[in-house]
Amino acid sequence: MSEETSVLKGFLAITLLILIISWSSRSDDIQSVLLYLVPYAVAVAFPAKFTDLASGLVLGAVFIELPFTILFSFFGGIFPDPQVLALMRISSAILIVLALVGFVAHRRDGQQTGRFVGGAFTSVAYILAAAFALGRSTSHAAEIPADAKAALGPIHACLVLYTEKHAGQYPPSLKELGPHGSQCLDAALAAGNAERMKIKYHVQGGAKPGNYSLLMESSSWFKKSKSFYTDTTGIIHESFTSRPASSEDRVIGNASYILRSIANCLVQNGGTPYPRDVQHFREDLNLICSRHFMENGLQYHTYGTEVRYVPKVDHDIVKGFALTARPGNYGKDGVRSYFVDETSIVRGTSDNRAAGPDDPPVPACEYDSNPCHGV
Repeated sequence: MSEETSVLKGFLAITLLILIISWSSRSDDIQSVLLYLVPYAVAVAFPAKFTDLASGLVLGAVFIELPFTILFSFFGGIFPDPQVLALMRISSAILIVLALVGFVAHRRDGQQTGRFVGGAFTSVAYILAAAFALGRSTSHAAEIPADAKAALGPIHACLVLYTEKHAGQYPPSLKELGPHGSQCLDAALAAGNAERMKIKYHVQGGAKPGNYSLLMESSSWFKKSKSFYTDTTGIIHESFTSRPASSEDRVIGNASYILRSIANCLVQNGGTPYPRDVQHFREDLNLICSRHFMENGLQYHTYGTEVRYVPKVDHDIVKGFALTARPGNYGKDGVRSYFVDETSIVRGTSDNRAAGPDDPPVPACEYDSNPCHGV
């Protein structure tokens, strides 16, 4: 084997190693990556007399991958993490240079290069067949993101309990809440795993009481999925793009919208005196504050919360009301509780209690499905 061929194979092997290490933390990707890297690994293993075939294998693999990398660079693509784009572009450039240099060197030495095209076509055919087979074997259910409330809610609840015992200070990592810590979280959530999504915990404030944030996103670079963000407010935001979710994104569905709608309906369709209880709500089926809706349709709009209607009685006259929504199981069903009265101002809290008139108003984006820009 010539010194030049050895150097080329060395660079190729190093590039493969870097790619594998870069994806090692993405367990959902490793099968796809290993299938993708087979042509390169075969090229490294081939003896020197097959340099033209090895070069063809490398060039064919890059031929399949490079157009997708370029497309994703311009249009966002399927990668939630933008760092992967730089990695793919750099590796593509290195691999295609190695392939062409190997081909030229082989031809310069007077050796036959007829197998170059065959290697390229073999590599292309292999990757297409492997991608098809892998796609057929992957169930659609596996691409559905985990329930954000069911994953982030328990973490929030455990963080609150932790701060109560540590003077308002948050733990340095979620492991402090797991089986080997406070035993508040199960092993999976303590490790930042929620089905096929990863949870990144970030704490601010150091040794002093501060703030925290949780980012829940796909554990794979190759499967486009929603991402979710929450912080001490307990409000969960979702992003439908490759950009990670933040506090400026729209809020996931919750009971605040239906509470506000019912309150507005009561104010606009009767006012004082208000109903004494749900049984005295109006019978008009076209109204969202009808007795029929409260008894039969409300449950589908509460998102795991328990809704109560409480009249405000003054001298035997119902002059106001209060509507509250509280998670049926704090943490598991969410951590946000809501309160609204005849003012139609929705108030909320992430504490493990019912919300009340003294709690702060929730941001409008929590109930109107709009992004939270500027909140």
